[in-house]
Amino acid sequence: MGRNYLAHPLGDAVNAILAAVGYNFRLLINWIIAILLALLQLAFTSRHRSNQKPKCV
Repeated sequence: MGRNYLAHPLGDAVNAILAAVGYNFRLLINWIIAILLALLQLAFTSRHRSNQKPKCV
């Protein structure tokens, strides 16, 4: 954590809570982005496969 600009022991506690909330929020956003990218990749690959002509054996 960086410098704490909040005063007194209550400020220390608030700073720690806000740092934890920010860290967890960043992890949550990264998970959401990863899930959305995986869904987009799945959608585009399934569309690409359905447009291909079947090969004759």
